[in-house]
Amino acid sequence: MKTNIICIDPESFDDHSLDAAARAIGSGGIVAFPTETVYGIGCSTESGPAVEKLFELKQRDRSRPLAICLDSVERLWQYRPVVNETAARIIKKFLPGPLTVILRCKDDRVSGFRIPDFRLLQRLIQLADVSVYATSANISGDKEPTTAKEVLEAFSEGIDVLIDAGPARLGTPSTVLDLTDENLKLVREGSLPADEIEKLTGMKLCRESGHES
Repeated sequence: MKTNIICIDPESFDDHSLDAAARAIGSGGIVAFPTETVYGIGCSTESGPAVEKLFELKQRDRSRPLAICLDSVERLWQYRPVVNETAARIIKKFLPGPLTVILRCKDDRVSGFRIPDFRLLQRLIQLADVSVYATSANISGDKEPTTAKEVLEAFSEGIDVLIDAGPARLGTPSTVLDLTDENLKLVREGSLPADEIEKLTGMKLCRESGHES
């Protein structure tokens, strides 16, 4: 299957330019796209075959859940996350932005949430009109791609649509922060420096290790 590559100026685009990618997500396809950090790859959370294919393409361990990518902080509250005052302050300060937060929701499910500070991707999610699982567009354990060319080098096939919007602005993956309890656990330090979180909260972050993209 040949990948449909769409070149888009992230500063000047219209809905029509995103139609093919939005349709692909809505119909159970796999789409690669830029974020403010690195390039990502994703699919509808409602398509079991697409989710399975995404794990296969990434060669990702099924025990490692995918993050849910949202268009706004307002959308996050629809998942009914359990947040304390500290978590609420972090979300208000740093989202949208280069931070993935792991939260426990009212149904007791634990999920990662990413709200990119990137208008093109926010609009793509809105047009797809489904929840989107997203992860970096690389084979698990490899370097995260910052250009569309690097995405194609990692995945010669299997992607339905690739949005090429030039180099990713930050070039480093999102920081991953576990907010499921009173302790702030830094799963991965990325584009958002840990000391900015510590400065905001006045708390020392507990650091985990061994996270792969």
